[in-house]
Order: sequence, then C-alpha cells, then structure tokens
Amino acid sequence: MTHSDPSGRPFPWCLAVRDGPGGGERAGSARHGLLRGPQLPLRHVRDAAHSGSRGGLWSVLHLQRVPGLRDPHCGWCVLHNTCTRKEKCERSSEPRRFASDIKQCVRLSVHPNNISVSQYSVMLVLEAHNVPELSAGVNCTFEDLAEMDGLVEGNRIRCTSPAEKEVPRIIFDKGDHQIVQLYLKSKETGLAFANTSFVFYNCSVHKSCLSCVSSPYQCHWCKYRHVCTHDPRTCSFQEGWVKQPEECPQLLPADRILVPVNVVKPITLRAKNLPQPQSGQRGYECVLTIQGQEQRVPALRFNSSSVQCQNTSYSYEGMDTGSLPVDLMVIWNGDFSIDNPADNKVHLYKCDARRESCGLCLKANPQFGCVWCKGENRCTLKQHCLHPENQWLEHAGPNSKCTHPKITQVRPARSAAPGNGHILLHAAGVFPKPSPVPGRGGEEQPCESLKFGGGGGDLAEMDKAADLACREAVPRGLSGFHTHSSSGDSEAAAGSGGPR
Repeated sequence: MTHSDPSGRPFPWCLAVRDGPGGGERAGSARHGLLRGPQLPLRHVRDAAHSGSRGGLWSVLHLQRVPGLRDPHCGWCVLHNTCTRKEKCERSSEPRRFASDIKQCVRLSVHPNNISVSQYSVMLVLEAHNVPELSAGVNCTFEDLAEMDGLVEGNRIRCTSPAEKEVPRIIFDKGDHQIVQLYLKSKETGLAFANTSFVFYNCSVHKSCLSCVSSPYQCHWCKYRHVCTHDPRTCSFQEGWVKQPEECPQLLPADRILVPVNVVKPITLRAKNLPQPQSGQRGYECVLTIQGQEQRVPALRFNSSSVQCQNTSYSYEGMDTGSLPVDLMVIWNGDFSIDNPADNKVHLYKCDARRESCGLCLKANPQFGCVWCKGENRCTLKQHCLHPENQWLEHAGPNSKCTHPKITQVRPARSAAPGNGHILLHAAGVFPKPSPVPGRGGEEQPCESLKFGGGGGDLAEMDKAADLACREAVPRGLSGFHTHSSSGDSEAAAGSGGPR
C-alpha cells in the first residue's frame, strides 16, 4: 500500500512477505493497522497508485516475488491490511477481499476535503472503490485525534468531522492549516484499510486583509471588524465583506517620501478602499517607527482613496546618517492597520549630517533641497539660511559653484604612469561638477568624471569620503606627479623627469 504526503509524493507501506520453511514473516511495524516497512521498488506501482486528487490515497498492491520461489499467489488482504498468500487471507474467496492486481486496490476520496477549525461535526461523505462488503461496520479516524462511527451506504460512507472539544488538539501551533490523515477502520478486523488526506484550516490566524483573502481556503475579510473568517455572515455589514485582494483597504505605491527633520509638514498618501469609521469607531492615525520608537500622528481620511498624516515634525538621533528610512503604518480605530503592500517608507533626512563642506552639501540628493549657507558656513535647508539669497549656494542655478575649494588630500600621492591612473580628491568645498583642476604654474588640467566596474557609479564611490574622482592628466613636458603638504593642506603638484 502506498501513502501520499501533502506534496503528492508516494511513500511505501510494508508490502513485503518473506516466505520460507517457517512460514510467512511480515516486516514492519503497525500504526493504525498500516504497516511501514523497507523501501521497495515501486516503479511499476507509483504512477497507478496515486489518484491525482489532492488528498487521494490508494491501497496499493505490490507483489514482491521472492527470488527462487516465484510464488504467483501473493496479494493484498484488504481488511487485514497485509500482503500475504491467498490461502492465508481470511475469506479471500469473497468479492474484493483479496487483491491480486493493481486495478483491484482500494481507492478513497472525501467531500468536502477541507473545513474550518470553527466548524464542528460536519457531515463528510467518503467514496470508496474496490471495498469488500462492510456489514460489520467501519469507523472514521482522524489520526490519533478523534474517532467516530461511519454509516455505510453502498460504496459511500458518511461520518462527521471532530466535535468542538476535539478541535483544539488539531489547531495547536499549526499555522493557517493542518493536514491530517482520515482513515477507514474495519470493525471486523480492528485495522485501518484505507486513508486519504483531510485539511483543517484556520482563517483567524490572518491579521491583514491581503493575507486573508489570498489564502487558498475559504477565508473572507470583515473590514469593519478587522477579522478573517470562514463565514462572511459574521461581518458587521454586508458591504464590509471582502473576498478579493483588489477590494482590500490598502496604501498605493508612493514616490520616495522625503521629510526633513524638525520641519513641520503633512504627509499625504494615496490609497484605495479606505473604510469610513462607523459610529463608535475611532479615526485614522499614522505610526512611524523611528529608531525603535513609535511616533503616532493624527491622520485625516479625505475619501476612500486618500489619507494625510497631519502637520508634525520628526527627528532622529545621531549625525552619522544623512537619510534614515523609517517604517510607516496607517491605522484606524486604535489598531486596525491598512495594508501597505508596496512597503512605503518615510525617509527622514538631515542636510548637515556628514556634509561639513560646500562640495559635500551640494552633492546631496537635489530633492532634499539642501543649500550651502555661506554666512553660517553650514549645510541646511534654504528657509533656514537667514542671509540674503546671494549668500547661499545650491545644487543648480547661478549660485551652484562652491568658492575657495581646498584640496586636503590627493590619493595616490605619487604616480609613475601619467594618464593611466585615477585620482581621488578629498577637499573642503570642492566643486560638485567636473571642472579643470589647477596645476602647478596656474595651468589647468581637465578633470574627467569617471565610471567604474561597469556599475555606472562614480569612481568616488570606491571611497565614500572622496569628493571627486579624476583621470590623471598629463601636464605638458611632465611624466608624473606627486603631492606635498603645505600648512596642513595638500596641494596637487606636477613633477618633472619622473616621479620623486
């Protein structure tokens, strides 16, 4: 006999009989009367053995011919659930008691083949093929969980699912479903002789609408109760019954949400199917989790497709991070969360974090709106620079070039292969765009913006602290360069006659 696991792959029960002078010896150990034993070759059995349905299990005959004996009388004693010789199978002459061919094996199916754990004592109909006369009766057994009488009606057996008191043993720590084996047990022999898979599913483990209605089982979402159930009649309002993912309340994908720290501003979000709180229910809130701490902000539902986190300022600790993505959740009625399938986040940022120079400031994401405030010598938002307009420098426009750049470090300090190397410049207030680099004697050498590694990123990304990446220029009449320090700053200097 073969038994299919939930993935549909068959594995063998004990089907071997070793005949010898001492009589028949059966290998394996019994569980529910079904014997597990050695892995036997089942190539000629497996294709025919599996019913093709999700939980279908067949009692499958495997005729193991012992070498040397060539016994043609070995077969499956159905109600005794064993492979044996025909004369050793009780009442083997009666119809379907003894199977000598694969086509005579018992096949079993059940309808329905799954129910909710919230349903008790549901009538199940098992359809059995190739079963012998069952006048002595049968029991239906759900593994070690529950056993009840079966009502035999021809090739159909009616039995009920477990009672309410037996269900908690089934659903304990099993996720949203558990597959159990439903056995038919003969009252004549006390042995199980056929089985099939049966599923208990638990909708209540799903805590979001999308998770609920995406379940392969009959789960429905009650959006005004914020629960997942197998019975839509339990929803408070019929219009609150959701059965398709596109009907779920959810936030829509948003462009990058940028919010500068310590600036009071609203956050507007696009959505769909946002429920209108009913009488006695609380309104909307936004919850941002910033460095492990929740910040709740009142929110306004404009309509079913738009919600706005009200005017509030946010901040985060530390100056080592210029931009910090934080989790965003929209809730209503206290703890009813709106699905966020796109995982929209809010990106908090500080203009002055790790942007101590004009060059670093103007290299910030243009969407940040950071400017270099010359009078205060700091990177900040334009509205926070209190000096007249001509006193700030910004990413684009007429005031977009830093003044008085200082090169504080050049790497490498020496080069023997002019024109072939790369130079990383560390500077205080370096120009954000490729520009000529002043060399010795006042002549300018072109600074070419470089790519590297095929990834399309600036070479400066190889060293996050570098302000600019250049290809080494070849000054006329010179074959290399070196750098030297002057008053704490480094100055790029060209050398003649080879590197020094």
